[in-house]
Amino acid sequence: MMETESRKWSANDVEPSYLIHPGAIILDEIKYLGITQKQLADQIGYPKSQVNEILHGKRPVSTEFAILVQQSLGISAEALLNMQVAYEIRVAKKDKAFMEKLQRIIPFAAASL
Repeated sequence: MMETESRKWSANDVEPSYLIHPGAIILDEIKYLGITQKQLADQIGYPKSQVNEILHGKRPVSTEFAILVQQSLGISAEALLNMQVAYEIRVAKKDKAFMEKLQRIIPFAAASL
């Protein structure tokens, strides 16, 4: 039996084929609530241009922004930040140059054997 056939797979091994930036979740929520980007920006004290960039995945969700959104919309800051980290990891894993660099690194634990 081949190695890949004997391996048991779980849902944790599967990564989505598309990336979802946490800004998209916030954008969906404000659309559902009938709130404009300007209204959100004004309420949380952020420039509308920055809010727009975050909602369209061109800027990361910062800790401060996540906490402000939690206060405004009730979306967990921790959930937004976890989504941001997961998004950034998936983006890095899609970068071929980075993955080649990663493959050249020998873990210290393996090197000491």
